[in-house]
Amino acid sequence: MQISRMILVAATLLSGCYKPTYTFDTDGGTGFRCHATDNPPCPEGLVCCVGTLCGEELLNSPTPNADGWCLPPPPPMDLTMTALSYWPFGGKSMYYPGEITPLQLTGIDPDTMQWRCKRDDGNPDPVESIRKMYEPNDYPDAAITLANPLPTDLPSTNLGSAYEICPDKSAPDVPDVDVFKFRIQEPTKIIAEIRYLVRQGDLDMAIFQLDTDPETGMKKPRLVDKDLSPKDNACIEKTLMPGTYYLVVRGSSSPEMPGKYWMNTYTARVFRVSSSTYSCKPVDGGG
Repeated sequence: MQISRMILVAATLLSGCYKPTYTFDTDGGTGFRCHATDNPPCPEGLVCCVGTLCGEELLNSPTPNADGWCLPPPPPMDLTMTALSYWPFGGKSMYYPGEITPLQLTGIDPDTMQWRCKRDDGNPDPVESIRKMYEPNDYPDAAITLANPLPTDLPSTNLGSAYEICPDKSAPDVPDVDVFKFRIQEPTKIIAEIRYLVRQGDLDMAIFQLDTDPETGMKKPRLVDKDLSPKDNACIEKTLMPGTYYLVVRGSSSPEMPGKYWMNTYTARVFRVSSSTYSCKPVDGGG
């Protein structure tokens, strides 16, 4: 009896002091999966997140049963931050010298009475054309995940998937940003490319990584490379070290139209390079 009491006391003391730590890497597919409707959905200290929705916000969303990850509670959202200001592209020194005739990618089409941009962010079950755009995808947590590993030496006939830079109907004045996420397992030369016609609207492209701010402990983007050239297409050719990277596409502006950003359609692709025949040489008048 005395031995049993001692075992019980020891177990109680150990349970009171035990504070487990949890390892998670959502990019690598490790961690606790969850649903916001579970009780509790996550171990103590973590909250259930799907993209940028976490905890009570996810529970009260139209899709509370979506598969999520148990993560540390996100910091309070800076309401002054926009996707455009979140990604630090830096200054643009050259602008398209010709006249731009923008595509009609905003407003209501009078013939179909539909919003012209393939965006329906408030709809939990959008049509297939919008699902394929993976909108909204403006921030790291909602980035479009590319193939892992990346394909190698894509032929020039493979232009990649089609996307649009244009605003959602619920926020027609908020500039769109498209974010793609990919992983590198070993030092690898890659080409990231978007194809578009600059006369329809100038687009910019850049590659970022996320670093931890030593003062706030929050993740923030660090620019790795960019192509802000004012011409058809954009291309980045670079050898990257192992890690997770973000390809970001945005509409460009100009000094003549501060606060206004171009819209356009484009195709995007990222692939590994094993041959010297692949490079960011001008293709069809672009870069």
